[in-house]
Amino acid sequence: MTVAAGLPANAQENYTPTPENVKARTWFQDAKFGMFIHWGVYSVLGDGEWIMETRPINRTDYLKVPSFFNPVKI
Repeated sequence: MTVAAGLPANAQENYTPTPENVKARTWFQDAKFGMFIHWGVYSVLGDGEWIMETRPINRTDYLKVPSFFNPVKI
């Protein structure tokens, strides 16, 4: 197992993109588009990372949210 910064390697290490995927990525990069996707546990609630500041949610309730967060579920 490969370890980087103390964390185990993820499944992406063995990913090989298809030729179609490489072509699409090349077009995306050459077209000068960019994307930064930032999400985490708070995305389950659909209200941004400041949800504990903007809505009346307490820590006890917020601690239940991670069990619903699944970044690979489609």
